Amino acid sequence: MPLIKSGASKQELSDALRTIWTERDDAYSEQRGAKNGPSSERVEMSYIGG
Repeated sequence: MPLIKSGASKQELSDALRTIWTERDDAYSEQRGAKNGPSSERVEMSYIGG
């Protein structure tokens, strides 16, 4: 059951969101920047799912 509909507290919602964001593996911008350094090449968001 979704957290909001189940009556979760603000702290429970905050904890759930924090967990989701810290466990994500789709950090394209961070990975690209770390791999190639600053780049002037522009990537269209529609090509990468944004």
